[in-house]
Amino acid sequence: SNLASNGAISEALFGEDEEDGDENILFVGRNRLDLMVEVTPEAFASIQPDMAKLAAVSDGKGVADDGSDAEPVRGVVVTAAAAGQTFAGSAPDFISRCFFPNIGVDEDPVTGSAHCGLAPYWAAQ
Repeated sequence: SNLASNGAISEALFGEDEEDGDENILFVGRNRLDLMVEVTPEAFASIQPDMAKLAAVSDGKGVADDGSDAEPVRGVVVTAAAAGQTFAGSAPDFISRCFFPNIGVDEDPVTGSAHCGLAPYWAAQ
């Protein structure tokens, strides 16, 4: 499959000046609906999403490694190992942020459909 490049994803998540973007990205894949991106826990904490660039990554226009079009997706789901973090007294296995600017939802804090893809991904880790 022809997915968006790590460079395009890194620019959308961390900004143009992010020199270590490729080192922050551990996995890029897709499920039926979304682009799934695993980043380091440290990188996850520094996400500064650029919605216009995330929309371009979702559209797929010219964002593949060779500058060609990538597969369009509904949105970009970013995940990381929870790395010992606790939320409301419990310790989750992973954390996530979900960006869907092309369907009018810049960031969705409660995305059940994204977790349908994340649960099997993390269960295999």
